[in-house]
Amino acid sequence: MRKFFRELKQNKLVTKVLYHDIVSRLHYKYGTRARLLWLNIEFTSLCNLKCKMCALDRSQPKGFMDKRLFEKIFDEINRSEQLKVDNISLWLGGETLLHPEFAKMLEILSVKRNEAKDFPYVTLLTNATLLHGERTDAILETDAVDCVMFSIDGGTKESFESLRSGAKWENILENVNDFLSKNMKSGKRLKTGLVSIVDPKMKFSNEFLALKKNIDQYLPRGFHNWDGSRKLPVDIERSAQKQGPCYMIMRNLAVHWDGRVSPCCYDINTRCPLGDLSNQKLYDIYHLNQRRLMISKMLGGLRREIALCRDCEH
Repeated sequence: MRKFFRELKQNKLVTKVLYHDIVSRLHYKYGTRARLLWLNIEFTSLCNLKCKMCALDRSQPKGFMDKRLFEKIFDEINRSEQLKVDNISLWLGGETLLHPEFAKMLEILSVKRNEAKDFPYVTLLTNATLLHGERTDAILETDAVDCVMFSIDGGTKESFESLRSGAKWENILENVNDFLSKNMKSGKRLKTGLVSIVDPKMKFSNEFLALKKNIDQYLPRGFHNWDGSRKLPVDIERSAQKQGPCYMIMRNLAVHWDGRVSPCCYDINTRCPLGDLSNQKLYDIYHLNQRRLMISKMLGGLRREIALCRDCEH
């Protein structure tokens, strides 16, 4: 079976989407292991910006992930032969660098990485407002993450500050460019990425173009509706309702700051909690009947019957 999957993945005639679709269907039907392509972990649900395109519900309880919970997650990943995680994403609804013990969290992650023979690829996403001083040092010195992604929208000062209330264009560019310089000098050379909601027809500023050249990966995005549950003050071009299985639902789980687990990273407001890691294991939540029912409906073309996914365009 492993040989079959390996040959299938290497076959150039099989597209990436088809490969993931086939693997997800077979794994769901026959697999007993918990196999996640992505696991999102939220350090905090707090954010210091109020972006127009963000669906975060600020009326929900806010807080910071406890260090013991954070350790528990990686203890299970490292010790369980039945749980396999390919990628860890350190973000969800809030700004990761706001955690008051951010450096300590990365130290814990570094220790867990060193304890494992095969550790997930770790990516950190930040709006870069706090990317300076001890936080920059912690990222570069702990060996906790493999890639740092910067969320910088607009492409110009005017567009950026219009979208991201509370952020200053010059400060963000200074923080990111300083990080890139220190990253280069450190010799470790962490991978970097730039995630940007931009108008492809807009002429980008020289500062933004210069930043793009110094980044390893540029990921332009359009406005999207998250899970479709909140009306946003931006123009979102509605696409046709997606059909068939969503491999985010099938191969992703998201851990919120308080230990509750959502079926995918678009559920930033915990509308559909599956379980709670304070008293459950990730493996058991992965195999919960509630999650399996969602997947079954996906595979059966009944996406409209899943409350979380009914208005989602992903």
